[in-house]
Amino acid sequence: MKLILRDFEHKKGVHSDTTALRDVFAFAGHRFPEELFFGLGEGLGFYYWNGRNLARPMIGGRCGNLELDRRVCDKLGARLVIRESTSPRRARGTMLSLLEAGRPVMLHTDAYYLKFLRCDAHFGAHCLVVAGVDEDTAYVADRSRDGLIEMSLDELSEARSSRHRPFPPQNRWFEIDVPEQIDVDPKALMGAIGMNATEMLNSPIRNVGIGGIYYFANCVRTWDTAYGKKDLPRVCREAHDAIEGDGIGGGCFRYLYADFLQYAGRICDSRPLAEVADGYRQVGNMWTQMASMFAEVDCGCASLTEIATLANAIAAKEHELQVSLMTAANLCCRRH
Repeated sequence: MKLILRDFEHKKGVHSDTTALRDVFAFAGHRFPEELFFGLGEGLGFYYWNGRNLARPMIGGRCGNLELDRRVCDKLGARLVIRESTSPRRARGTMLSLLEAGRPVMLHTDAYYLKFLRCDAHFGAHCLVVAGVDEDTAYVADRSRDGLIEMSLDELSEARSSRHRPFPPQNRWFEIDVPEQIDVDPKALMGAIGMNATEMLNSPIRNVGIGGIYYFANCVRTWDTAYGKKDLPRVCREAHDAIEGDGIGGGCFRYLYADFLQYAGRICDSRPLAEVADGYRQVGNMWTQMASMFAEVDCGCASLTEIATLANAIAAKEHELQVSLMTAANLCCRRH
């Protein structure tokens, strides 16, 4: 029997996690722009992992897996329960029960197994929202396109139960109870901005936050000796994709955060926020330039030294902008 949730609407988004949250809250009657979820979740970040157990380094431009979802729901007064299962059958049964109860199901998948994405690498924290089923078919909402996508339930189960790193999905799903009334006030926005700035400026871990960008710059200089001629092209290609690939919105998530700051500036009537938003668009351009340079290392059109120099410039600029955000957040909170 075909079941598709009535009134569930979906349009393309930027990032899988924030698009899924946007859709779930919209279904409950709260239509907020995607960038609000990224900002309220204190989503801006940076990490560079190059441990001994990694064949190649990992770069990321947002906060850790699951942190964004927890923060968003906490700030918007929604009850969030994150569940996992070792049984694909149980995970599918629970999904069907939630749909029958009239609830869209937000869940994690390994993008590699989603045929419509044509992804050639494993990534197990790709978010989908399941909005319907029919016999052997699931109807899912994905940030990559408008409307619902049809896929087999078996394909969905395979994507949900993948054990591949990074972030194996472990048949994870999110149960979100959205309140009837939600007020996004200036204090909530500025509180999120202030907390995010604190994390970026004062991370105790050397490869995270602004300090992590400086650390990354130092490490990039040594990639040719660390990975050699054989692996360096792939390392650079993966660095490019981490900064400018699908589901990021370009600029290592900086454009998405700039959109949030612009939105918050209007709500809070804050010109300083609008100015920092412009600054983060410029920083996004710098990250995009870096991604292009990574794509040109193999042909000799760009060097790792040039990339490291640009990374240092980005770190300095982001430090300046985050200090400005801390000041703006304090002023706005006093005013409101």
